[in-house]
Amino acid sequence: MTAQQSNPLDRNPNQLPMTRVATYERCIYATIDRVWENVLDWEHLPWLHDSSFDYVSLDTAGEWGWRTWSNPEQTEHVELCVNRDESEYVARSYRQGEQVSEIWTYLAPNGDKTDISVSFDLPNIPAEKKDKLGDIFLGLYTRLWDEDEAMMQQRQKRLNLRYERSNDTAGKNQLTLDKPLNTPLTVTVGRSEWTIRELDDQLVVHSAICPHLLGPLDQTAKTDGRSVQCPWHGYRFDMVSGECLTDSTAPCKLKTPPKLEETANQITLTLLTQ
Repeated sequence: MTAQQSNPLDRNPNQLPMTRVATYERCIYATIDRVWENVLDWEHLPWLHDSSFDYVSLDTAGEWGWRTWSNPEQTEHVELCVNRDESEYVARSYRQGEQVSEIWTYLAPNGDKTDISVSFDLPNIPAEKKDKLGDIFLGLYTRLWDEDEAMMQQRQKRLNLRYERSNDTAGKNQLTLDKPLNTPLTVTVGRSEWTIRELDDQLVVHSAICPHLLGPLDQTAKTDGRSVQCPWHGYRFDMVSGECLTDSTAPCKLKTPPKLEETANQITLTLLTQ
């Protein structure tokens, strides 16, 4: 399936009386590859942006973009369509089948950064409401891009680190720590990060990196019982078995952790596999 909107890459294809309520410009400190990856990643919206989105459910997605439902009744939706040839994409919101917004974003690579320009067009807006609505959109998009930028930077850092460590043959496969430990605690053993937690009065160790898109499963991640949850996309994992507890098509399982051994005064982690 593709976009429902006819001629989705045209400006104002429904010929509505549009008013431009604001324009947002910013330099994003992430590469164009990370930005496009983020644009097509609808799945992070209800998790990373939980303060901005009450409900997001996928209808369909593809290289053309994606369409998501904005309420459980499926009477509201957002459709995002990309035009890579022109380095732009458009997001349109609909309510009861009627278009209520059209937001174009233009991307310009700038070395390891990306310049963006966003225009917000709304139909049938009284002149006296233009500035107030513009301020609302500017505040919303500042928060969304702040959150996206932090995620993209963290992902890029981990991709770089993964590459650096792939050529490192001197990684230490054993780590000894003195008791008592202040858990949760994230440490490096071998070429990976691991988080030590206390579970049912015993210590467990699991990967500190989500296998989906390298999100954080460190001491900042939420836990529930024996599961740990990635804040980027909501994937949950069993801390003991490493199994993914989220219904998803993504092939996710946590890496085999180091063996944990305790003595009266110390804890030793030994990595058996890389």
